[in-house]
Amino acid sequence: MPREFRVSAFNAVHSVNHPGTRTTRKMMQHRYIIWHGMNKDVTQWTKECINCQKSKILRHTVSPHGHFIFSDRFGHLHVDIVGPLIYCEGFRYIVTMVDRKTGWPEAYPVNDISAETVADIMYSGWISRFGCPIHITTDQESTFLSQLFTHLTRRMGINKFRTTAYHPQANGLVERWHRSLKAALMCRGRTKHWVSELPTVLMGVRASLRMISIPTKEQRPGKNFVQPELKTCTHVFYVLIRSLNLLLNHI
Repeated sequence: MPREFRVSAFNAVHSVNHPGTRTTRKMMQHRYIIWHGMNKDVTQWTKECINCQKSKILRHTVSPHGHFIFSDRFGHLHVDIVGPLIYCEGFRYIVTMVDRKTGWPEAYPVNDISAETVADIMYSGWISRFGCPIHITTDQESTFLSQLFTHLTRRMGINKFRTTAYHPQANGLVERWHRSLKAALMCRGRTKHWVSELPTVLMGVRASLRMISIPTKEQRPGKNFVQPELKTCTHVFYVLIRSLNLLLNHI
């Protein structure tokens, strides 16, 4: 890629949900955005991103590696609640759901976290689209311990697991995603309008390529995502390449 288009291409990929260096580089390579010394440039620009420096936690605690038995795709669902957040468009909470095998995330703004509201969101937002999961993992939130939620999962034949107070890491998949979700919303600079920014952040997360144990097409839902900002940015570059091809054909 010509030097004058490199920064624009990086900004188009990175500014959607501000992923890390490795994910940004993989997303650019997946779209055939390559140049000599690309790894060095992407690493430097990601570290110099002002919004990332303001919003992300730079110190990470390295946990020992564990072994997880993967179920079928959309077979094991992690559910949690984010909030209370800044009051926006009548909403203060986000119900989040992440599939254990594929990492596919869903997030729905709600105005309360009653058992009825969460159960309705889980049915209309996940079960009606991806089918009924076999297992669900939640934390100790009173919503998930209510009789209504317990009765719903039991009637649908769902095995419900809840984390203990001494080991909340059992729901770490969705908890870790919460940190990325909040950081992405802050990086976009419109935390007071988080409801309108949420779909864009979700698109960026889904388009991010993640390394999983069996990297098949079916397990990477974000493989064929096309981001509008990236398409607009690289349009000039595609026009340049097409013009050069036409010129070479006439020589």
